Amino acid sequence: MGATSAPTKDRLEAVGFDSIVERIEDGETQREIADSASVGVGRLNEWLHSTPERSVRVRAALQLSAEALLDRGYIALRDAPGENAEIARARALEQHFARRAAVRYPARYGDKLQAELTGKDGGPIETKDMSDNELARRIA
Repeated sequence: MGATSAPTKDRLEAVGFDSIVERIEDGETQREIADSASVGVGRLNEWLHSTPERSVRVRAALQLSAEALLDRGYIALRDAPGENAEIARARALEQHFARRAAVRYPARYGDKLQAELTGKDGGPIETKDMSDNELARRIA
């Protein structure tokens, strides 16, 4: 990761790390935060993760923000005018924010991808040695 340029760092320092973390927790996107500070998203991320301590706080803030992102989607749906195009737009926004919530806190809002294999009554899977002939017969 390259060093954040002095003018960019100055703009971000003027906003303040704690303030930006709070905005993340409130569900603002990194694009929204970067645009308001007139910096690029990449530079914002570089600055946010410039120390291990900052990275830990930012990761925690991202998890906390997942619920706020879901709320943004709900509000878009709730406040959409009755026209078909606006309802479709609100649904798209709701889905977008739900996906962002899943990215920020996959353990809670992501698709469940974990699968466990167990044997009879939840026990270990039983295995048997097979002869080459038996193995070939089953594969065929």
